[in-house]
Amino acid sequence: MRSKKLYYIDLVSKVILDSTSVNLKVEEIAASIGVSKKTLYNHFDSKQQLMECVMDSFLKRRIDKIRLDASKAASPIAALVVIGRNVSTLLRDFSSHPAIKGAMIDAAAAQRITDERRGEILDLVVHLFTKGIRTGVFESDIDAALASKLYLSSIEMFSHRHEANAEGLLAGSRLNKVMYYMLKGNCSSIGLGGLREVLDLRVVAC
Repeated sequence: MRSKKLYYIDLVSKVILDSTSVNLKVEEIAASIGVSKKTLYNHFDSKQQLMECVMDSFLKRRIDKIRLDASKAASPIAALVVIGRNVSTLLRDFSSHPAIKGAMIDAAAAQRITDERRGEILDLVVHLFTKGIRTGVFESDIDAALASKLYLSSIEMFSHRHEANAEGLLAGSRLNKVMYYMLKGNCSSIGLGGLREVLDLRVVAC
C-alpha cells in the first residue's frame, strides 16, 4: 500500500508547481491540499524536510523517465544522446522549480539531493559506455568510467550556461554539437557513423 507520506509529497508537489507564489507557507500548502498544518507535521519534521522530499521526488520521477527513454533507444549511442537531451532539460527545470527559485529549500540540501540522484544517472551512463565497448560502437581501449564522467559533466556545463536558454532549435543544435564532440573521440568507425545518424549531422566543422 502506498504510504501516506508519499501521498502528501505528491499533493504538495502539485500545489507548489501550480502556485503563482514562490514562497508558500506551510499553512498555505496544508490548506491547498485540504489538511491541517499539524497533519503535515505528523509526517514531516519541518518545512525544510518537506521541501527536500518534494525535490527528491521531482528528481526521482524525471530520472525514472530518463531511464525508461534510454531503454527504448536502438543503440548505446542513441541512448546516450537521449540521456544528454533529457538531463539538459531536467537541469533547467530543476533550477527554475518554484521551491528552488523561492528558496523554500536550503541550497546545501538541494545540492546534496542533486548529487545523490546524479549518481544514478552516472551509473546508467557508465553502463551504456560499457555496453558500447562490448558491442563495438566504442573503441575497446577507452576508460568507460572516465568517459562517462566527462560526458555527463559536459552536458551539465552546457545546461548551466546561457546557451542552454537559447530558443528551441538553436539550443538543440548547440547541445547536439556538445554531445557529438564528447562522444566522437570514443567511437569506432562504425560507432561514428551511428553517432552522426542519431544526431542528424552530415558535416561538422572542426
